[in-house]
Amino acid sequence: MAVSQEKIIQTDGVALKTNGPRRLPVYFVLDLSGSARGGLAANARRHTQDVITQLQSQAGQNRKEYDRAPVFYTIIVFRSAALQLQPLASLWTYPLDGLLLNEIATQGASAPGAALATLRKSMEHELKMPGTDHGDDTPLVFLFTDKVPNKEWACIVPGVKTFVCGIPPSTQTPAPSFISGFLPFDCQAEMLKKVEAARDKLKTRQQMIDYPTDY
Repeated sequence: MAVSQEKIIQTDGVALKTNGPRRLPVYFVLDLSGSARGGLAANARRHTQDVITQLQSQAGQNRKEYDRAPVFYTIIVFRSAALQLQPLASLWTYPLDGLLLNEIATQGASAPGAALATLRKSMEHELKMPGTDHGDDTPLVFLFTDKVPNKEWACIVPGVKTFVCGIPPSTQTPAPSFISGFLPFDCQAEMLKKVEAARDKLKTRQQMIDYPTDY
């Protein structure tokens, strides 16, 4: 009988498998402070939900192909404090209608520092061995805010790709070097393109790991 090479590690009491396909972590970080009231907050909620729903639909059509480079996501909202609505999880673990994203009022002061601290904590505790052959892929962060992030956002994790959504074009230049790009106000299509492009690269890398003699 073959002996499984699967290794289990413990992270904050949660068992994580170190083999299997690499995951693509996607973080949606939404500014729901008073300054985002109106269009920005409404777009942030709608685009986040629509992108997740479309990814679920695409994955459901070809689950075997999806499982070669699965998307895991979480949502972080912030006002005067920050809240992670669910742990980093697969597209089907937590029903969207159970996350109460639309029930959180848009009000109060903005605390991007609290959002950054929550994001870092999630990455430190929930990412699976990043940087290894079977660890998680480079995370994508979609940050909805009306403010250009400060340099503290440059130190989340090495290589993280942060895209800022909702910043008016007049304040986008010059863009901080640690921002991977600004996305337009109506950014759902662009977000999906970024996720699919990352998945395509991840599938290629996974193929090279699984079948190295073919490359």
